Amino acid sequence: MRLSQLKEEVVHPLVLPGLFAEFERTRHVQLVEDMGNDVEARIFELEFVSPDTDGPQGLKAQQKGIDKRTSYLNFAYLRNGLISWNRQLARMARNAQQLIEGELHHCIPRSELSRRNLDESLSESDFSDSPTINMNTDVMHTVGYKIKSRIMAIRDEYDDKIRDCTMRIEGMAMATQWVS
Repeated sequence: MRLSQLKEEVVHPLVLPGLFAEFERTRHVQLVEDMGNDVEARIFELEFVSPDTDGPQGLKAQQKGIDKRTSYLNFAYLRNGLISWNRQLARMARNAQQLIEGELHHCIPRSELSRRNLDESLSESDFSDSPTINMNTDVMHTVGYKIKSRIMAIRDEYDDKIRDCTMRIEGMAMATQWVS
């Protein structure tokens, strides 16, 4: 649906990865909230741990311990995944910058690629007759700048979410030590 709203912008090589980044941002924000709430609930449960380890109460305490570790590990794994994803977004922003600066060799039309030996080095003059490159250079620059700006804003949001995850993970570790 979003692609159908685009005009010339649709030819930019980072439009699809940019849309994917937006979808993943939405999914990751929800994951951080859901899992963060779960971790906080586990921290809250630590205050009410019964010292009785025999009978049914002991089994409940053991299960709560397993659930607590699972929540902690899942949240730590999510944080590590967000860090890795943020690095990928940094690469995407660098690619957008390269496209803005005119390194458009990634945009050679497929018909041109099939006629060339891919090992052959290409010069800027190789692109002068390409209607895809010349016709859309201004659009490519404008869209590239917008994509890069949005990716940088998403990266900032990921930095905030990563800090939030770290704070909650450390909070759970501290609460566990206080209870012990």
